[in-house]
Amino acid sequence: MAVQTTTLAVVVVYLLAILGIGEYARRRTSFDPEDYFMASRSFGTVVLLFALLATNMSAFVMVGIPGIVYSVGIGAYGWGSVFFLTFPVVFATVGYRLWLTGKKFGHVTPGDLFDHRFDSDHLGTFVMLLMTFWTIPYIVAGAQGAGNLFQGLAGVPYWAGALVVVLVVFAYVNIGGMRGTAWTNTFQGAVMIVFIWALLVALANDFGGFAAASSATMEANSALGSRPGAAPVYGWKFYFSWIIVFGINTLVNPHMFQRVLPGFNIETLKRVAVLYPIGLMLVWIPPSIIGFWGAGQVSDIPSQDLILPALVNGNFGPFVGGLAMAGILAALMSTMDGQSLSVSNLFERDLVNSYADLSPRREVWLARLFVGLVLAAAYVMAYLRLQTIVGISTIAFTGYALMFLPLMISLYWRRANEAAAWAGLIVGFVGFWAFEIDQLTSLPALPDAWTFGFTAIVPLMIVQILVVGVVPYFTEQPPAERVNEYFDLFDGVW
Repeated sequence: MAVQTTTLAVVVVYLLAILGIGEYARRRTSFDPEDYFMASRSFGTVVLLFALLATNMSAFVMVGIPGIVYSVGIGAYGWGSVFFLTFPVVFATVGYRLWLTGKKFGHVTPGDLFDHRFDSDHLGTFVMLLMTFWTIPYIVAGAQGAGNLFQGLAGVPYWAGALVVVLVVFAYVNIGGMRGTAWTNTFQGAVMIVFIWALLVALANDFGGFAAASSATMEANSALGSRPGAAPVYGWKFYFSWIIVFGINTLVNPHMFQRVLPGFNIETLKRVAVLYPIGLMLVWIPPSIIGFWGAGQVSDIPSQDLILPALVNGNFGPFVGGLAMAGILAALMSTMDGQSLSVSNLFERDLVNSYADLSPRREVWLARLFVGLVLAAAYVMAYLRLQTIVGISTIAFTGYALMFLPLMISLYWRRANEAAAWAGLIVGFVGFWAFEIDQLTSLPALPDAWTFGFTAIVPLMIVQILVVGVVPYFTEQPPAERVNEYFDLFDGVW
C-alpha cells in the first residue's frame, strides 16, 4: 500500500498538539511525587470526567468493538450497555469510599490502601505486581491498534506505526505526569467523541441513510441483527458473566483508581457518577453501528480489527483518513498514557518507596524509567500480535475483576484481614490461568465444563467468596484501632 502523505500530515499535526499540551503541563508540574502522580489532587468536574472517560475508551472500544460487531453481530453492544447501568452504582459506593480513604489517609495507589487497611508490610507490593501484570496487555492492545491504524489508513508498516505512538506516549507521560495525561485526555476525549459521531453520519450518508446501511447488512447476513448474533456463546450466561466483569473491573484498573483519588471534592464525584455513563453511551454506540454496517459493505478483510480503517479507506479521501486516525488515536493513546503513568506510580510508591530511601526527585526519575521499560515490553508483545485486540483486552478486564473482592472486603467487612486479601488475590490469579494456560503453552488447562456455561469469572468468584469468607476466622485480625479508623470514616456511607 502506498504511503498516504496527506493522511500522515494530519496525524503529525495531531501528535504535535498532544506533545504541546504535555509540554505545557510540564511547566506546571514539579518533581514532588504527589504533584507528578496525583496533580496535587486538584481536578474539577470537566477534567476528571474526561480523564476517566478517555482513559477507559481504549483500542477495545474504537477498534475492537467495530471488529467484534462486524464478526458476530450487533449483540456485542450488550458488552458495553450493561456497563452504563452498573458503573454509577459502583462509582457512588465503592468509588466514594475509595475517595474518602484517599482524602483521609493520603493513599495514592491500591497498594497504599491494602497495606494500611490490613497493617501489612508486603501485600501492597503483591498488589502492585498483579496490577502491572494485568495492565501490560491493556497497553499492548493500544499499541496493536495503533499499528493497525497506520497500516490500514496511512500505508505505514505496522511495526513503525505502533512504535511512533509508543514513543509519543512515552514522551508526554514522562514530561507532564498526571496533569499532562489528564489535560491531554480532555483534548483527546473531545476529539474522539466528535470524530466518531461525525464518521457515523458521514458513512450513513454514503450508504444511503441509516435504514439502507442496516438493510445491506441484514441482506448479507441476517443473523448479525439478532440479539445472540452469529455466535452461540451470546446466551444469558455469557452476558451475565460480562455484566460482572464490566460492572466491577473499572475501579480496580489502576489508571481509573488513581483518577478517582485526585477528585477535588465530593460534589465533583457526584457529577461524574451521573455524567460518565452518558459519555460512555456517546462513545460506545457509533463504533457498534459502524461495525454492524461494515458487515454489509466489506466481505473480506485480513483481520476483524481492520474493519473501521477499511470503511474509511473505501469511502473517503486521505484528509478524512487523517481525521479518522486522529480520532481513533485519541482513544488509544488516552488509555495507554493513563495505564503507563499508573504502573509507574505503582512501581514508585509500592516498590521503590517501600524498600529504598530515595529523594523525591530520584523516585520520579526511576518511575519515568519504568514507564519506558513497560512501554518497550508492550511494543514487543504488540509486534508479535499474539491475540486480537478484544482477546487481549478481555484478559486484562477479567484479571482486574478478580481483584475486586479483596478490595471490597477491605472497605465493607470489619473482620477482613491480610490473610483473606492474600487468599482472594492468589485464588483469582492462579484460577484464571488454570483455565487459560493451554492458550499459551502445551500444559493442560481446567476443563471448560467447570465453568457451567459461564465464563471463568463466575466460578472463580464463587471460590473467592468461600475462601475469603472462611480465612479470617482462622487467622490473626488487624489492629482494632486501624479497623475503627476506616469504619468510623464510612459511618452513614453506602
